[in-house]
Amino acid sequence: MAIQKTKTILLGIIVVLSLLVFIQACEKSSTIGSAHTVILTENETKTSAFEGKNVAITATKFTDSRCPINADCVWQGNATVKVNFKDENKEQEITMCIGGCDVLSVNLPKTIVLNGKTYQIKLEEITPYPTLNKPIAEPSKAKIIISR
Repeated sequence: MAIQKTKTILLGIIVVLSLLVFIQACEKSSTIGSAHTVILTENETKTSAFEGKNVAITATKFTDSRCPINADCVWQGNATVKVNFKDENKEQEITMCIGGCDVLSVNLPKTIVLNGKTYQIKLEEITPYPTLNKPIAEPSKAKIIISR
């Protein structure tokens, strides 16, 4: 009888410890709210709220040297955009790049501080993509994702 009771207690302890391990493994997400996606054309300013405080975001300069579609190129090229972030405390201008950016001597940031909080930033795409023998008729747009 004592052996059966000891087995039951040990089994209960194992179950409780297993549940604690699973609960500990469920990591709380550090993302507050969802990611902000901002699409900007040159010299366009959009205002987004980050944890209740407004931030003005402006794309100030696009450059695009990516290899056009259906072209034979020596390297893939890259596209850059300068983006200005203005919060309640300060104004920051950064260069964001997509494509063959590793050849640039510019230190490209992966984070930005907005209203005292650090955010991850990513240049998702710059459109339209260059094409061979066809002028681009629409203005360039940068899709930027900002998340915690």
